[in-house]
Amino acid sequence: MNPRLVTVARVGGHWRTATTSFSVRSGMTFEQSSPISQSQAVQHPKHPQHHQQGMSSPLLLSPNNLTNNNNYTTTATTRLFSSMTKKSPCPFKTLGVSKSAKYKKVKTKFLQIAMSHHPDTNKAETEEEEKKYKEAFIKARQAFESLMESEDGGAMIKPPEEETSDQEFDDWFMKETGHSSPYSFLDPQTMKEVAEMEETIGHGLDRDGGMWTLAAMVSNAVKDGKDGASLLRLETGEVKEVNGHIDGELRRTRRNRR
Repeated sequence: MNPRLVTVARVGGHWRTATTSFSVRSGMTFEQSSPISQSQAVQHPKHPQHHQQGMSSPLLLSPNNLTNNNNYTTTATTRLFSSMTKKSPCPFKTLGVSKSAKYKKVKTKFLQIAMSHHPDTNKAETEEEEKKYKEAFIKARQAFESLMESEDGGAMIKPPEEETSDQEFDDWFMKETGHSSPYSFLDPQTMKEVAEMEETIGHGLDRDGGMWTLAAMVSNAVKDGKDGASLLRLETGEVKEVNGHIDGELRRTRRNRR
C-alpha cells in the first residue's frame, strides 16, 4: 500500500479526514473526506497539541488502520503526474544497442564510445567540449557497468551484488584499451583544492614525505599544466625501474645520521 498523508480535524465532535496518497510508480494522488475514529490516527510527532485542540494537522495512518469499516469509507479520484517519476536511463538506449544484443556487441559499443571521448585519443579543443566528452564517457561507463553477460551470451541488467569496483573497472579498461580510465580518480577541481591546501597550510610540514609532500607534488604538477592524478596512482602495465626504484614510487628521503 502506498503511503498516505492525512489531514485530520475535529468538527462537531467528529473526526474528519482529507487524504492524499502518493505512488512512486505513477504519481497517483487521491483526496477524500470521511469520518475516522480517534484510535485510528497515529499522532504526528511534531504537532501533538493539534489533536487536543481540534486543529487540522497532518497525520500518518498505518496500513492496518486503513480498512473499510463503519468509521472509514473510501471514494477516490485520480490524477497522474508524470514529472514526479524519474526513471534511470536505459543502458541499452544509452549505448545505442538493442536489448537483444549480445554482450560482446555491447562491450564493443562501449569501447567505441569510450575511446572517442577519451582525452588520450580525442583531445577536446575547448572546456565546453571537454565537459561534453567527460559526460558522454561517464554516461556510457555507467550504462555498461549496469550490464553483465547472461548464460546465453546476451546482455542483462546486473544485480546490485555484482557491482564492479572502480579498481576492477580501471584494470579491465587498461587491459582492453591500453589506456587508463579517465575521470575516475581525481577530477581537476579536486586537484586544484589539494594544490591550494598545500599552498595555504602545507609549507614547513612533513618535509620528509607523507601527505604534505604528496600535496606539494600535486601542486607542482598542476602549476606545470600536468595531470596531478598520475602522481597518486601507479599505472597498470610495464613497471620501470630507475636506480633500483620503481618509477613513480613515492619514497621517503633518508635523514642523515648525526
